[in-house]
Amino acid sequence: MQPTMSEHRQWTIRVSPRRNGIDHKWGAVVEIWRPDRAPRIHNATVVPFFRAAADEHAVIVLAMAAARAYIDASM
Repeated sequence: MQPTMSEHRQWTIRVSPRRNGIDHKWGAVVEIWRPDRAPRIHNATVVPFFRAAADEHAVIVLAMAAARAYIDASM
């Protein structure tokens, strides 16, 4: 359950998968930083993400897509 880092249009994306203890599905916390903000120095913008998936890889794919869509809409 290590965070996955990526970039989109020079924005930094971090997806932190989490396993739900009730139904054992996967969710994630999705954070982004603008190009002029460094993750180690600045607070992230948390992207609303409420989807769930049966496995960790699937939720990472969904969360990355949500982050990219949020970034694209912000431009």
